[in-house]
Amino acid sequence: MSNGPLSATLDLNGVVTLQLDHQQQQQQQQQQQQQQLYSSIMSLRATINIFHVLLLCSVMGRGIWAAELRRDETYPPPELLKELQPVHDSCVGKTGVTEAAIKEFSDGEVHEDEKLKCYMYCVFDETDVLHEDGEVHLEKLLDRMPDSMHDIAVNMGKRCLYPKGDTKCERAFWLHRCWKQADPKHYFLI
Repeated sequence: MSNGPLSATLDLNGVVTLQLDHQQQQQQQQQQQQQQLYSSIMSLRATINIFHVLLLCSVMGRGIWAAELRRDETYPPPELLKELQPVHDSCVGKTGVTEAAIKEFSDGEVHEDEKLKCYMYCVFDETDVLHEDGEVHLEKLLDRMPDSMHDIAVNMGKRCLYPKGDTKCERAFWLHRCWKQADPKHYFLI
């Protein structure tokens, strides 16, 4: 017996079997596929929204870090800044780096600047914290710091032990970038 898209058959045991015609089956499959596609799109939208929230938090977090720099009457230690002012002036003269580039790296964003990289190396050189081969001697560097900075310096530098780069200036920059990323609140560049 057939009545439109649905047909029924009766077997010898009296069991009725209902069957949809081919066109009706295709329509149902298409509806199921559309529902699955819709679910996938909604899931993707939710994932994208979560990503946007995380990205926004990350960007805001960077802004918060920048706003939380420790700059007060006791930090960076005024006695250290005063002691290193002649080194700063000499290295600015030798490398030609701008005060703006030094300030931006110290209190702003990490940026690539060849003169700044060599300024960083010059400061190491003029403060006598280098090995005979010209590489930074971290123990000498720590010894040159005021006692009030030792814990900060050790924590900042514990993941920055093996500088990378083809030149001494690049390795000096690598150290500074590593220190700044490790502890942006306490990092400063004279």
